[in-house]
Amino acid sequence: MSDIANKAGVAVSTVSSALHDTGRIGDEQRKRIKDLARELGYRPKLAAQLLPSSRSGRLALLIPTSNPVFTLQSGFAGPIIAEFIYQCTNNGKGYHIEFINQDKQNIELPYTGPDAFTSGLSDGALVIGYVENDVVRKWLHDNQEQYPYVSLQEPGPMSVSTDYAGGIYQAARHLYEMGHRKIAYMSTKSHYRVHVESLKGFKRAVEDFSLDTHDGKWIKLIGVQPHYQDWVRDHSKNAKTLLKASNRPTAIISHDVICARTTIYAAMELGLHVPEDVSVITSGSVYGAEKAPPLLSTVEPDSSSIVREAINLLNTSLMGEPVTRTNIIVDEKLFQGESVRSLTV
Repeated sequence: MSDIANKAGVAVSTVSSALHDTGRIGDEQRKRIKDLARELGYRPKLAAQLLPSSRSGRLALLIPTSNPVFTLQSGFAGPIIAEFIYQCTNNGKGYHIEFINQDKQNIELPYTGPDAFTSGLSDGALVIGYVENDVVRKWLHDNQEQYPYVSLQEPGPMSVSTDYAGGIYQAARHLYEMGHRKIAYMSTKSHYRVHVESLKGFKRAVEDFSLDTHDGKWIKLIGVQPHYQDWVRDHSKNAKTLLKASNRPTAIISHDVICARTTIYAAMELGLHVPEDVSVITSGSVYGAEKAPPLLSTVEPDSSSIVREAINLLNTSLMGEPVTRTNIIVDEKLFQGESVRSLTV
């Protein structure tokens, strides 16, 4: 408010009266001060009005998305959101959850930051996934000392991520130990860490176990689509191409649960059975793998450990203590379902 007062050439008390609609101030003066406040990006710190300390004692979970409904239901963000609420509640920690607009064209400028920070509702935050919006990403980077945050599943100044490469490698090794040598890999082609690292893990397994991928033709990557149903259709086409061939893989690693279910449906349309005719393994939550038959074998991100490590990292930073591990990698866990068949005698 002192910055606004200096700019307007009035006392801080006049600014306070204008912004809170109190005191005897003319309408023209009140409007001028409010316009200046907007230009300077002023927002009242609600928590600071209620608490005697400069800390709110609360943590935030920032969720970059253009489709909140899909994000809440997704196997990527859903388990992390649930774990964040659970762990904050169990530890008596207040929390704030906020969606961040991913649409680069639909953001009010000048951007003054997430409400979790600028309204004083939270001291620090966990950020799920990659922040596509350049304006938001720059704000977080430029203000990280005042508003510390931990990135989940993507690189950042402090981050906690799943060992995606190790998880897919573990899935391929499991298939190898079950006697499979002809293995296909189906995923999405993108710059997201989950897709880049997972592909690296599969390629490493191909080298280490001498797997047959039909000279790489069984590695099927689908580009990111504007509509989810288009992505599903493209994946189904790729699955049918693999399964219709006379020389087909005995097992398919389908990168996420929806991808795996699409593969199984494509096999069913061709008269094939899982796992009798082809084995399928995926990456994702056991909860999602159990939703429909067959019970999917999956490598599961350890969401509980990810959130716990991230909160500990954030609390250490907020207490001003030295952070010795700024980038933490958490292993995935193999869950053996009913979608993989042994080929060994």
